[in-house]
Amino acid sequence: MTHRPSTGRRLELEALEDRIVPSMYDGLNIPDTGIRLLFNPASLARAKNWYASNQFTPSPDDPLANAFVYQMTGNASYAQNAINQLMAFTISQSELDGVASDTYRWNQ
Repeated sequence: MTHRPSTGRRLELEALEDRIVPSMYDGLNIPDTGIRLLFNPASLARAKNWYASNQFTPSPDDPLANAFVYQMTGNASYAQNAINQLMAFTISQSELDGVASDTYRWNQ
């Protein structure tokens, strides 16, 4: 899969922004260039404004909510919890060998 360079264009729903990430994480080779789906400055400000009036503590087993709250608060413990949850996600080979995977469907 080839990576197209960022053109600086913004998507309607989410912005694309360059981020530097570690080149190796837990045995995975992660490129240090490229785009990641993130908030743009305006949508991040709107999200933070919403969160200020609707604060919640995410469930420890909800990586998406933990990632969102990290973006809203900057509290790295939420980011680490999201990373840990996603890195620990597994599906048994027997389920993958079948015709459907409810585990994957409901946890992606």
